[in-house]
Amino acid sequence: MRQETSEWRKAGRRAVETWIGRSRPDAERWVRARLSRGRGPWCRRCGRSTTAMRAVEGGCQQCDAESAVLEGVVRVGAYAGGCAELVQSLKYGGWWELAKPLGRRLGWALRAQLGAGLACEVVVVPMPSTLRRRLKRGFNPAGLIADAAAIEMRAVRARLLWRSHGRAQAGRSRSARLAMTARGWHVYPRARKLLRGRSVILIDDVLTTGRSVRIAGGFLQRAGAASVQVGVVAVTENKKASFDLIIPR
Repeated sequence: MRQETSEWRKAGRRAVETWIGRSRPDAERWVRARLSRGRGPWCRRCGRSTTAMRAVEGGCQQCDAESAVLEGVVRVGAYAGGCAELVQSLKYGGWWELAKPLGRRLGWALRAQLGAGLACEVVVVPMPSTLRRRLKRGFNPAGLIADAAAIEMRAVRARLLWRSHGRAQAGRSRSARLAMTARGWHVYPRARKLLRGRSVILIDDVLTTGRSVRIAGGFLQRAGAASVQVGVVAVTENKKASFDLIIPR
C-alpha cells in the first residue's frame, strides 16, 4: 500500500513539473539559443524573408502581385528551423512558458519598427481562438504572446475579438485556408469606444496565407481602428515545409 502511494506521489509530481515547465530548460535561454541565427530582414508588406533593400522599400518579388497584409507585417523570424520548433513547442507541446520570451522579442521588433513614442499609443489585440481549442490546449498562444509584447511596448492590450466556432487552420491546405469565411467571428461591443481613431497591432503566432488576420483586421477597421498592422512570431515561407516537434525534457 505504501509503495503504491509513493508511486502515485511521484507521478503527481512529474505531472505538475511538466505542466509548469520545471522539467524543461529555462525558456528564456532556450529561446535565445534557438533564435541565435537566421532572423534577417523581411518584406514589410507580406512578412517573407527578403533583401535589406527590399525590406526598407516595402514589397518583394513574392508579393508584388499580391495585396499587402493589412498595413504591414512585423515578425520575429521565418517559420523554419529553431523559430518553427519554438512555435510548435508552444502551440502543440504545451510549453506555455515560451510565450513570454517570444512575446518580448516581438515587442522589441514592434518598438524598433514603430518607434518608442508610437508603440506605447497603439492597442495590442490578440487573435482569438474558439473556446473548444482554448479548453483543449489550456491557453491561447496568441493571447500570451500579446500580453508579453504589450508589456514590452508599454501599450494597451485588449481582447476585442472572439470566435464562436471555426476549424483549426493547422494541417489545412493553402486553398482551404484561403476559403475561410468570417462566419463565427465577432467583435465585442466595447471595441468601438476603445478603437476610435487608434492604431492597432494584431498579434498572432504564425502567419501563413494571411486570410485569418485579414478577416480579423476587417472587423477591427469597421469598429473604428485607424490602421491595423500585424505582429507575429513567425511567417511561413515554404508552403510545403514541415518540422519535427522538439520538446526538451
